[in-house]
Amino acid sequence: MSLSNYMSQSLYLFAVTNFTGSAYNSAKNWVSNKVNAVGKWLKSLW
Repeated sequence: MSLSNYMSQSLYLFAVTNFTGSAYNSAKNWVSNKVNAVGKWLKSLW
């Protein structure tokens, strides 16, 4: 395996990991925002 191959594969893995991480984070933020909104709405009903 040549060095340039190794470098491009590492960059690819890094990009994929980064993308997955940020997608997971934004999904998590979205869910917690929805949960907070529902919680506030339920509190307003009481």
